[in-house]
Amino acid sequence: LNYLLDWCRSHAHHKRPSPSLFAPFFLSLSTTMAFVRGLWTAYLRSFETHPLTSKSLTSGVLYGAGDLLAQGISYYRNDDAKAPTAHIEEVHEETDGAVVDETQTQSLSVVPASGRRRAFFSEVWDKERTLKMCTFGLAIGPYFHHWFRILERIVPRGPTVAQLAGMTTMQTRLAKAKGVAYRILGDQAINAPTFTVLFFSGMGLLNGMDTKQISTKLQNDYFTTLKANWCVWPFIQLVNFFFVPLHARVLYVNVAAVFWNAYLSFMNYKH
Repeated sequence: LNYLLDWCRSHAHHKRPSPSLFAPFFLSLSTTMAFVRGLWTAYLRSFETHPLTSKSLTSGVLYGAGDLLAQGISYYRNDDAKAPTAHIEEVHEETDGAVVDETQTQSLSVVPASGRRRAFFSEVWDKERTLKMCTFGLAIGPYFHHWFRILERIVPRGPTVAQLAGMTTMQTRLAKAKGVAYRILGDQAINAPTFTVLFFSGMGLLNGMDTKQISTKLQNDYFTTLKANWCVWPFIQLVNFFFVPLHARVLYVNVAAVFWNAYLSFMNYKH
């Protein structure tokens, strides 16, 4: 971002015998990028100044995005809701004195993409369902905030400064890798089963289900969801624990989880 910003400024103010035709464009782009960079910096700073609020809001927005993605995929694949057939025109033909009515129809699958998008947002998109996912995301944000801090205290990122003094480079890397492996194991053994119960229970309550219905939902979908989690999240958490600082881990997990949230939404609302 800094490189692009400097490049825009250099092109906007580059001295030439005659004014550059594109100088206003580069200057405008430079101003826009500076504004975006300021917003991004303020957003990242909020993770340190107001961690619970910023993480909860981020989680709520990205859970809603995951549900919107799930509904869009179901709509285009005609899974949850089959795309209605669009009426095109009615043709009247005379055959041997008799009038034959032929109604031509066309599946929405061949309607232009712009028309399908308008149809999805105006007719198909379940806004209440997305709002419920956003609500759950807002509520679960503090859970992940505290979970990653607990995991950080239980399993340190690597050897301490005192331990590093007597270790070779290879020993240091092995110690760090060992710490990351323990974190992934703890996350998948404790957090994954707990979160899966929280998700189906929380969404069940938001959808007005009673305890018996929630229990049935868990019996039907809990282990399927958990096994899918174990196939995906160890690799995501590997990057998380190796490279992402503690205050940004909830953000990283939520961004990485947009497609996972779409899967959770599909599992929660499948018929």
